[in-house]
Amino acid sequence: MRKVIIGLESRDRVFARARNIAERIDAGEFMQEADYHMNFADMQQLFNELTLERMQIIQALLNVGKQTLEELAQCLRRDYGELKNDIDALIAFDLIVKDELGFISMPWKSVEFPLSEVISLAESRDFYKKRAERLLEAEKELVSLQLCVDRLLAERQKGFNSQNESKVA
Repeated sequence: MRKVIIGLESRDRVFARARNIAERIDAGEFMQEADYHMNFADMQQLFNELTLERMQIIQALLNVGKQTLEELAQCLRRDYGELKNDIDALIAFDLIVKDELGFISMPWKSVEFPLSEVISLAESRDFYKKRAERLLEAEKELVSLQLCVDRLLAERQKGFNSQNESKVA
């Protein structure tokens, strides 16, 4: 399973990296499974597409594993309709997947988001600085989200154990 690397990169740099990889493959070099690079041209595009709410979804799925939309809505304390819109956007970005049973999950082992680089770039503009500060606040909220995730996992395990005990009896 690969990882997602989210960052800022110009179109020219993306094409140069792709050209380099193609040349190495043409030369017969063995290429390991590649990471998924998701790049944005600038900070505004990054923050418009990867909102705090969408990043919270990613974090929840990384921590808990696959979930139904209803479970995510409850865990994140989000409106079902708004959450569905964010889920659809993340699926379109290939950051998450939805299986035939309706479970939503992360197909990636990890997500790298060089927040320190983003914040240092953002400090040059007040608009971006405010958004970067919101990201830091979201990190704090993730701690509370982790508590919710832990509670859900404990409840699932408790239900699973109860089912097994009733089958044995």
